Amino acid sequence: MKTKLIGLFIAAFLCTTQLQLLAQCDVLLNGNSAPYVMCSEQLPASLSTDDAGGSFSGLGVLEELDGTYTFNPLIGVPGTFDVDVTCPDGTTSTITIQVDAASQVAEIDDPSSPFLCENSEAISLTGNLGDDGVFIINATEITNVVDPAVLGIGAHSVIYTYLDPVTSCYSTDEIIMNVMALPDMTVPELESGNFCLNTSPVLLTAAGTVTGPGITGTNTFDPALAGLGNHTLMHAFSDFPGICVDTVYYDVLVSGILILDFEGQDACFGTADTISYNGDVLGDDAIYEWSVEGGTIVSDLGSSIVVDWEEAGTHPVTLSVLNVDCPTLPVTKDIEVKTAGVTTIEDVGVQLGDQVVLTTVGSEEDMTYSWDPIDGLSCADCQAPFASPIETTTYTVTGTTIEGCTATDEVTVSVVSDRAVFVANVFTPNYDGTNDQLMVQGKGISTIDFTIFDRNGSQLFRSVDMATGWDGTYRGKAANSGVYVWFLKVNYYDGATDELRGNVTLIR
Repeated sequence: MKTKLIGLFIAAFLCTTQLQLLAQCDVLLNGNSAPYVMCSEQLPASLSTDDAGGSFSGLGVLEELDGTYTFNPLIGVPGTFDVDVTCPDGTTSTITIQVDAASQVAEIDDPSSPFLCENSEAISLTGNLGDDGVFIINATEITNVVDPAVLGIGAHSVIYTYLDPVTSCYSTDEIIMNVMALPDMTVPELESGNFCLNTSPVLLTAAGTVTGPGITGTNTFDPALAGLGNHTLMHAFSDFPGICVDTVYYDVLVSGILILDFEGQDACFGTADTISYNGDVLGDDAIYEWSVEGGTIVSDLGSSIVVDWEEAGTHPVTLSVLNVDCPTLPVTKDIEVKTAGVTTIEDVGVQLGDQVVLTTVGSEEDMTYSWDPIDGLSCADCQAPFASPIETTTYTVTGTTIEGCTATDEVTVSVVSDRAVFVANVFTPNYDGTNDQLMVQGKGISTIDFTIFDRNGSQLFRSVDMATGWDGTYRGKAANSGVYVWFLKVNYYDGATDELRGNVTLIR
């Protein structure tokens, strides 16, 4: 009985010791603790323990040269995998790793070629899963249309991705799309577009092949072979695979004699006139020789000059050109120097309140006019305004031609500011044409208020217009002969006022 008890004790001790030998460390898969669930796109994964020095074994476990461990099963994915763990203290355990995968595999169908040119048309990206997948270019999600010109020259990562809604695992496909640059299609020798018939053949600097009239050998243009006149040359380029293709056309003119020409600005006399060359292209080494009659060249920039003219009229200008390949003939043209004239009336005096017409004559029919100052004028931009200033004023008129030439004249309107009022004391409204109305007369009067009363104080007439007088009637009937009383309020142009009264005898 004693022996049996000792055996049971030893067995219990051994069991306790075996339990204590279970793993005493934390296993990390890609740096993460249990549960050990991952997607296939996360492979290979790192295996480690929280304390350095552990080891691993099992399907898909690899020990690297530096002593670290990776988990990367080549078969059985998706699936579960048992990995044996030995901790740094010698304890052991087994972990189970579940590797999931997307239920569908993403594949890029188009573009079929990874090469495009910067001038290629926009292309559509397509994948085998349609809209269930998304396209990402250079880490940015896009629509399925790509414009190479917007994308830019260089290599670009194109990824088509499918996200499994159940496992949250991805399936991706990637291509590198290369956008190739076009060469510089400029042909410097053809930029000017002008050649002389006797110019030697010119070797053209071209990225591609130039064809057309006058092209001989390898990209060589011979003006004599092309002949006189306008010609179109084509510069075509295509790389070896035919991905980048471009065509540029150049219009060239082969001339026998260079045509010289120039033009002025239709200057007005008194202002500088710029005369500029505008004939055939001559080249940077051309020497311009100008001569003018009736003027002085104050600035000579070669292809343009600035002239101060001595007088208005027509002036010959001659241009000769040296140091050019093509023959030239001097050209002479007449430059018209225009002028303007304007004349208004002589200085004049007016009575305060009166007006005078400032009749003005211009040198051309289509001239426009402006006056300064405009105080007291009936208009500021007419040819003959009425002037009724309240004080002596000097007016300046400026006439402008359709070419922009201007001229001025001035006139002083002197204002006589006498003040006077007169009302007759007798009038005879018998319609004989003499003294038939009782009027307010005077000088310097701006406004009036004129009323007439009978001896009973009844108002028979009122006028606020000096041109309207009393005709001796009241309500359409002739008033009786007799004495009547008038009252008058006067405002003068100079601001003064007056109130007057008097008697008038009506005689029939």
